[in-house]
Amino acid sequence: MSAQNNSVSVIVPAFNEESGIANTISQLFKTLEQTDLQFEIIVVDDGSTDNTPHLIRATEARLIQHDRNRGYGSSLKSGILASSYETIAIIDADGTYPCDVLPDMIQTLRDCQADLIIGTRS
Repeated sequence: MSAQNNSVSVIVPAFNEESGIANTISQLFKTLEQTDLQFEIIVVDDGSTDNTPHLIRATEARLIQHDRNRGYGSSLKSGILASSYETIAIIDADGTYPCDVLPDMIQTLRDCQADLIIGTRS
């Protein structure tokens, strides 16, 4: 498996997420460090007016900051353009999607040679 096939950029769009962002980032690191994946976590702060950027800076995640709120799509685009790896995962900042399923989703993506895999909450 090439390095590119064993790597993932995780994009986390965030806007005024001070109540959950630190836990989401922590869970992402905890989950991905237990794999053999090379990874980066990129959090795009979309012009938050609360403590979100400060909380992100206190982690090892990479921070991209918008000077004003541009919207979810713009945050995704900024994160994707800044990513280092071909495989990109997107997860919400509020912890509503479980981080621990990401490795299985990435493996399924590779096993099926798919271009896209989407998870839903049940």
